[in-house]
Amino acid sequence: MFAKTARHIVILAIALFAPACLNADSTTLRRDPRIFEPHADKVAAALHEEVRRHPKDQLARRALSDHYAKLGYATLSTFYASTADVLINQTAVPNEVPTVAIWACPADESERTRALARLIESTMLGGDYESALAKAVASRRDLGDSCDLLVSWADALRVSTESKQNQVGPEDRELMLRVLFTLAIEGQNVPGYLPGVPDVYYSLSQYFSSVEHDQVAAYVAVRTGLALLDRSPLASTSRAPYVERLKKLEATLQK
Repeated sequence: MFAKTARHIVILAIALFAPACLNADSTTLRRDPRIFEPHADKVAAALHEEVRRHPKDQLARRALSDHYAKLGYATLSTFYASTADVLINQTAVPNEVPTVAIWACPADESERTRALARLIESTMLGGDYESALAKAVASRRDLGDSCDLLVSWADALRVSTESKQNQVGPEDRELMLRVLFTLAIEGQNVPGYLPGVPDVYYSLSQYFSSVEHDQVAAYVAVRTGLALLDRSPLASTSRAPYVERLKKLEATLQK
């Protein structure tokens, strides 16, 4: 009991005493269009690690949700609040996905960045995940952090990590999730090979299961994707894989 209480005090300390520079960013992120800053967020990374180590403790999830809310990341905040709700009651319906927002990035998109994003995606689809990630890293270094290159980098990092070809630290994993939830989902900057936002949620569900071993987040992700798909069906996306995955995760959570 003492160890658990002490850990909760640490979680609260991480959330409450975030670096001032992160709080300063929140006013920038609320502009229209809001500016996505691909900086390392040590506070969010530390809270993510708490969730990874203690997936059945809702306090870290609430703290992570509150942290993202303060910085203007509405979709991420809503997502982690939903994971905390599901821990209390598995039948809880995930919170409504926030309205689509306009996001801008530090560098502008161009024909060259779009061509590189397509090249990264084709390399990844060919199964060479390590090369795809290397191309994405080099493209960001050479051309800057445009939204399309950030999404391509995050998606390549996700797939590379899932395939065990690449081991990354908590700060890169946190930024990857922040990019995909914010730019790909909230900003609708979906990777070119995916039909739409529901598919981003489905791919994130796979990531949470295989890499984070967070079945609660995997459940909320696929359930949210299915809800979006039912609301706005995509001709090229079948409900069947979503329903099958949802049933498996429901069974896992009931154990």
